[in-house]
Amino acid sequence: MISDILKKLKSRKAPTSQELEAAIAAIDLDAAGERVRAAESVRRAALLDGADDATLARLEGATATARRDQERAEVALGALRARLAETIEREARAALDAARDEAEREASAVAAVLRAEWPDAQRRLLDLLARLAAAESKVSVVNARLAEAGRDDLVKNVEFGRARPVPQFVLEAAVALRTTVVLPAVPEWNVEGHGVVAMPAAFWAGGAPAAPPAEPRPHAIGSGVVWS
Repeated sequence: MISDILKKLKSRKAPTSQELEAAIAAIDLDAAGERVRAAESVRRAALLDGADDATLARLEGATATARRDQERAEVALGALRARLAETIEREARAALDAARDEAEREASAVAAVLRAEWPDAQRRLLDLLARLAAAESKVSVVNARLAEAGRDDLVKNVEFGRARPVPQFVLEAAVALRTTVVLPAVPEWNVEGHGVVAMPAAFWAGGAPAAPPAEPRPHAIGSGVVWS
């Protein structure tokens, strides 16, 4: 069995860590040592019994074989453990290389899609947000005129009441698309933005603050959105 394991170590095909661990588990040094002790015990008993030279030679051969097998097991175990450490390191490096390659492929693929699709997608969103704002403004103007005329057949708002349910227990401006959506401008793609990507005051080196907008505008700070 030990000879078969050593032959596998010399084969061109590199064994896996699982194969090496199985080979290590198959080597029983305790059993090998027990066989040496048993062979020596039989040889000593034969000496005491006055066995002939032929018998002693055979028993000495058996003892030598047991010792050689024990030594071979010890050498094989050491070699296997060293090979296992190298294999584990190689497999870990290969796994990390594979993970890096996969990340590189995915990053390149997403970057290509981003460049190809995001500009038009953001332009469509900007157009839709502009139409939403104009429609909401038109509804507000018409509703004001209807109210002045004493009528109650008011026009429902675009986002809340038609596209989305009216929010409960929260201001509409706090959850409305036109006041919460932040799309940063991307000059290199010739795409305008929506809202204001703002940094906390601690990040400003100086300069006068901008005048407040006529209506709340979304500001992206970290992972949250505030209005000003």
